[in-house]
Amino acid sequence: MHRLYIYIYILCLTLGIALPNAAGAQITVEARLDSTNILIGQQVVLRAKVKAAKGSRVDFRHFAPGDTLTRGVEVIASGEPDTVYEAGGARMVLTKPYAITSFDSALYRLPPVEVTVDGKTYRSATPLALKVNTVRVDTTHTDQYTGPHAPVAPPFEWNARLLGESAAMLLLLIAVMWLAVRLSDSRPLVRRVVIYPPAPPHETALTDITRLKDAKEEAKAYYMKLTDTLRTYLQGRYGFNAREMTSGEILDALHGLQDDAQARAELQEILGTADLVKFARYEVGLSEQERSLMQAVNFVNETKYVPAEKPQPKIVYEEVDGSRQNMIRHCLTAALTLCTAALLAATAYALYDFYNCFL
Repeated sequence: MHRLYIYIYILCLTLGIALPNAAGAQITVEARLDSTNILIGQQVVLRAKVKAAKGSRVDFRHFAPGDTLTRGVEVIASGEPDTVYEAGGARMVLTKPYAITSFDSALYRLPPVEVTVDGKTYRSATPLALKVNTVRVDTTHTDQYTGPHAPVAPPFEWNARLLGESAAMLLLLIAVMWLAVRLSDSRPLVRRVVIYPPAPPHETALTDITRLKDAKEEAKAYYMKLTDTLRTYLQGRYGFNAREMTSGEILDALHGLQDDAQARAELQEILGTADLVKFARYEVGLSEQERSLMQAVNFVNETKYVPAEKPQPKIVYEEVDGSRQNMIRHCLTAALTLCTAALLAATAYALYDFYNCFL
């Protein structure tokens, strides 16, 4: 009869016909402990394994942390089921771990593991036992116990205050070293002086002419300032003492230095008009004053010299005078004394603070 059932079952599998009893016979539930002996408070893993046909709905029993399998055995945590397939993928094996522990020494008989497959409950057949042992304490030789350990020093940790104290000590140390090196140098003190090159003559002349344009001056004062500006420009541009020369002498001196006849003609007209206003009381209008001003601007622009490279500032080092030398050295000595005292005080305070960190 048993062989007949097997032959029918194989025939149904070949034809693709499922038998309820045969499907039920495929389902097995097993339970296993990683260890059967533990000490009080230790943990052990209980693994529930289910073998069922592929596509079956398997529900493991849910245990919340703190639930008990049996009296004295608690569930600490439940893991996620792990699924593998066998028999060519037609059969699946699910394994779910439970972490359990006990705080009482005894021999515990664990109940069967229950699993629901497609709405039907199955139980593991193999009984499990868990032995929980206590820690043996020798109460007859109490003199062999050394007692509790001394307090363990906490680990050292940097904080903002210690970092600030260390930074202050470092800055003070650098200041003391610099001051000491500076005072030990017997060479005289010097100061750095930057000498800027003078502005080109044409820039100064154009600036003064523009300033004269906005000023409200009488004709005589107007032409005196205009001719003084041009004389200063000629002296800086060509090198002859135009400020001490008459108008004719300026034109004669300029004749050999400047080839632009139109520029000399404009300068001659400006100087001539200025001489008439200053010495002959010649009256001019605003339009003639503006004409002279524009002629002066044109003359400067046509005769100016622009170097290929702009002159750079010159840096020189000048020795400080004796009285100032002594005053600076006295100040450096006082600063060295104060920094040294501050460094010693900061070091003592930081060492005391570091010492307290280890108490």
